[in-house]
Amino acid sequence: MEETLPGFRVRRIETRDPSEPWIYLSMGASTVQGWPHEFALLPPIADERHVETLAMVADWVAAGRDGSVGTVLAIGKPWVPGSAADHLLMTPLYAFPEEVELVRDGPNEISILWLVPIHANEAAYVRRRGMERLEERFEQYGVNLVDPRRPSVLGTSAI
Repeated sequence: MEETLPGFRVRRIETRDPSEPWIYLSMGASTVQGWPHEFALLPPIADERHVETLAMVADWVAAGRDGSVGTVLAIGKPWVPGSAADHLLMTPLYAFPEEVELVRDGPNEISILWLVPIHANEAAYVRRRGMERLEERFEQYGVNLVDPRRPSVLGTSAI
């Protein structure tokens, strides 16, 4: 990691309201040539695994893999203990006002991508039908995307 992303770090922002998520924000992923993005993870609890997850995603992108909006990444374990969601969907940062999604670092514009935890069948759905179709389902069912115990919007079906 130090070789591909020197100076990479994660900023953890504590919530003052227990009903609101913590914010984990990567800092340094955007130093990859031609990669103008950082990542945000919004867990309900503080845990060092979120730092590891952001480092893994940043390293994945630094290795030249696709990290654009709509990309799905299997993380190999639940995003938080007790959750069935073990994939991340890269989306615009819908959880915050639009002006938070884009930041300036000198002359560079850096967008922040939200790593939305999703279930394996939702990941398969995105790969087959696209991110927009899954987002429509989230809206249809009024899903709380930061709830680690939320059920899949697809039930037990794969598609």
